[in-house]
Amino acid sequence: MYCITHFIAGAIIGTAVPGPVSAACAGLVSHAVLDSVPHSEYSRASQGVLDVVCTCLFALGILMAGADVRAIAGGLGGALPDLEVAAAFLFPRAYRPHGRLSLVFPSHSGLIRHRRLVFPWGALTQALAICGLGALFFWAF
Repeated sequence: MYCITHFIAGAIIGTAVPGPVSAACAGLVSHAVLDSVPHSEYSRASQGVLDVVCTCLFALGILMAGADVRAIAGGLGGALPDLEVAAAFLFPRAYRPHGRLSLVFPSHSGLIRHRRLVFPWGALTQALAICGLGALFFWAF
């Protein structure tokens, strides 16, 4: 999934837990859950760079708007596992010790599997997941 999707989901979920540490942990768990939903991935590195820049701008924007620290912690917890994927792209030799990609996070290592969808369908599933999650939390809290 896209970094911004993970950040927004983690931020939404983070506002429903008691503190920033539990918000970050909930965001981390949400990353694995969302990765199990069929979605699209980047086809070019420039898309990943744009996604990370947009995520940082979004985070800065909600921070400047006075977002609760739990939202920021949850968003960071949700997005940070993708740093492993970015690092593997930037430093391929370190993450391919025997010619095979070696990642740790469960949804990146293959422990939690997911189907990939082509764009725009995979992006649509991400938008629907965020809208559904936002609606659920809006009415529940």
